[in-house]
Amino acid sequence: MFLQVWENAQELPRLQNDLADKIAIVTRLVSWKPQDSDLLQRHYNNLKAGNFSQADTVESVIQDLRSMKN
Repeated sequence: MFLQVWENAQELPRLQNDLADKIAIVTRLVSWKPQDSDLLQRHYNNLKAGNFSQADTVESVIQDLRSMKN
């Protein structure tokens, strides 16, 4: 859901800021599985491209998932 809204919010910086916050919150609260890595990577790429600091939260979860795989 966040991905669809993100794509439609390109010209709405306040909405993107709010979405970035929500993505970070959900990322911290959900118990992710290794198969969720692709979804998280897409969120990370979007946040990183927009220079959102919340990308760090998503990246941390991705790294945790990678360490679980190994």
